[in-house]
Amino acid sequence: MLAEFERKVDKDDPAQMEALKEMKEHTRRLHLARGTWEKPSTFRNWNNYGGLFDPGTKKPHEIESYRAYKEHVKGEQEPKLYLGS
Repeated sequence: MLAEFERKVDKDDPAQMEALKEMKEHTRRLHLARGTWEKPSTFRNWNNYGGLFDPGTKKPHEIESYRAYKEHVKGEQEPKLYLGS
């Protein structure tokens, strides 16, 4: 929202420039209070891809090598019985 306002702001209007300055300062204080000022943003909306995807792309379980891998991992995770000697 801040970036959108910054794009649309009239740089010749002192009231709008002051509002932008206040918004940036408020945002800075929020980040400092949260402790996120120095951390890079990792936000991604995974539900809104926005790009093109290949309609021929297979689901993971449609790929034989992936199914074999999952079966292998499943077998490794099952408890093993120790029968002793």
